Amino acid sequence: MRTTANPQCIARTCPSVNRHLKGREYDMALFREAAEALVAAYLNGRDLPEKQHKAAVQEARTRLMNGKVPVLDEKLRGVIDRESR
Repeated sequence: MRTTANPQCIARTCPSVNRHLKGREYDMALFREAAEALVAAYLNGRDLPEKQHKAAVQEARTRLMNGKVPVLDEKLRGVIDRESR
C-alpha cells in the first residue's frame, strides 16, 4: 500500500522545508532534502569540498527525480571517495 504524507505535517517536522512552497517547488525541495540525506549518509562523517558536495547532491537529486537506481551509482561514489577527507 502506498501512502502520501500531508505537506503541512512534513513542514512542521522538518524545519528546513519551507512551509510556503507549493506544488513542484515543494517536490523539488523534498528531492533536494532526500539527496542531501543520502550524500551525508554515504559520507559518514567525512568532509567533501563545497563545490563537489553541491555537484554530488545535484546528481543524486536528478537521479531520484528520474527514478534511477542506485541513486549513488558507482561513478558518483568513486568521485565522493576520491574527493572526501
